[in-house]
Amino acid sequence: MASTRDVTPSFHIRRLQSRRALYFTPLSLLHWNHPLPSRIEGKLLEKQQWPVWVILQDIATTLEWALLHLVTDQNIQEKLYEEVVGAVGKNGVVEEDDVTKMPYLEAIVKETLRRHPPRHFLLSHAAVKDTELGGYDIPAGGYVEFYTAWVTENPEIWSDPSEFRPERFLPGGDGVNADWTGTRGVTMLPFGAGRRICPAWSLGILHINLMLARMIHSFKWISAPDSPPDPTETYAFTVVMKNSLKAQIISRD
Repeated sequence: MASTRDVTPSFHIRRLQSRRALYFTPLSLLHWNHPLPSRIEGKLLEKQQWPVWVILQDIATTLEWALLHLVTDQNIQEKLYEEVVGAVGKNGVVEEDDVTKMPYLEAIVKETLRRHPPRHFLLSHAAVKDTELGGYDIPAGGYVEFYTAWVTENPEIWSDPSEFRPERFLPGGDGVNADWTGTRGVTMLPFGAGRRICPAWSLGILHINLMLARMIHSFKWISAPDSPPDPTETYAFTVVMKNSLKAQIISRD
């Protein structure tokens, strides 16, 4: 029996450490050409590390929610497995380029983030002057909070919004034109939107897709007899399950 919270973070930490040069190259080049005071260097490093740390939390949370639905609905899990096998074979290894050829995988991840956005509220926005927005008067200095569930659970935008249905993001579905960034209309906001969108969102999506594909390719995930999946939410740094998902994994070899 495995708990997703015990497995996923260490994998990503090792992976990110192995690519440290990629993420910190701009700072390294700046340091090599123009040595910086340690205080300034520390602040720059902190600003570069923060988006990566945040997206790690989003990755772990999203994977856990996705697995909950795949454990609950074995038909969705097997359909995803067939797609992965069709792309790399039963004995192949899923690589980063492979996941770009898996539309059902992307649909599952999008549906997971629609049903379970990492945060219920985005970054606060302040009005710098008296403003009218959507028929509401907002005084200067007032804060506006964006509630993501108002978008993702809105029946005027999504049909049967409480239902987990990845097919809505495939051709013919009501979410086929939805994107991660909100540039084609605000239908989901897992990472924010506009100039203040999470700078590491594309890195997060890549790792979610890659890890989920590898986990389903290698193992069949079923509900633990003594711990059925519980979708009750609670809020930590992200919106997580109140009771961590526990599942039995069966090798597909």
